[in-house]
Amino acid sequence: MKICCISNSASGPAGASSGEAIAQLFAKHGATVKMFEMHKNTSIKTLAQEAISQGYDVVAAAGGDGTINAVASAIIDNTSIKLGIIPRGTLNHFARALNIPTDMEQAVQTIIAGHHIKVDVGQVNEQIFLNNSSVGLYPAMVHMRQSLQKSGVSKWPAAIWASIRIFSRFRRLSLELQPAEGEVVQHKTSMLFVGNNAYDTAFPALGTRTSLQKGQIWIMMPKSATRPGLIAGFLKMLTGRESPADALTMEVTKLTVKSKRRLHHVSFDGEVMQLQSPLNYSTRPKSLRVIVPVPTTLNG
Repeated sequence: MKICCISNSASGPAGASSGEAIAQLFAKHGATVKMFEMHKNTSIKTLAQEAISQGYDVVAAAGGDGTINAVASAIIDNTSIKLGIIPRGTLNHFARALNIPTDMEQAVQTIIAGHHIKVDVGQVNEQIFLNNSSVGLYPAMVHMRQSLQKSGVSKWPAAIWASIRIFSRFRRLSLELQPAEGEVVQHKTSMLFVGNNAYDTAFPALGTRTSLQKGQIWIMMPKSATRPGLIAGFLKMLTGRESPADALTMEVTKLTVKSKRRLHHVSFDGEVMQLQSPLNYSTRPKSLRVIVPVPTTLNG
């Protein structure tokens, strides 16, 4: 295999391993890798397009979910390229969903072994997501956190302050959900969550997925739009006492989300972008080739 790796040294905690260390691990296990290091004036998308033009069989992403999403977005339509993953983010949701080791050397060995599967990808308008997308409370918090970080506040204090400010003043959204099959739903809510396949909502498996290959997007919308109701629903979920009265859920292949707003802040895999209404969600079944351990059981 002809392998390259796009490395985002800004991902994850301070002191994350360098591109040079990654190259040394490939060499240690008898493989050669071409490293593409992301710099201030170079986007991940540009690096991925360069890798495609040079005919690589495997384009690995060393970074967090945002980095992996950016590489996947560039190669998804190329059926001859496989995505390798070296988790270097804080949470690494997509890697954990595929049982890809978070230990860097083990992740490199997985890529060299080369076993791959085809997994689903979600899409909202022209943006893909590997984990989830949301509208409302969460993207508003992320957007404010990013603004605070740009002003010099570090990530976690910015996240806490943004959460407090947004939760204390957030207004409800009036949404109309039009699934490809089924009835139209109109509801006022604080948040719409769309997963690439279904998420478990029961503790202790909260936030995990049993499959990335069912060809569905999973919709979850809290039925209560009040702050006390939202907190109560979240606590019920954590303790395994949630009921159908707490949230609307459905599994569909396509969903159109309409509202009176012309623009929405929409999150996808931790990144936030303004998208025009209506929001058109869909699944792209088994459209991404990802290198995974052998054998693999999806569990996250």
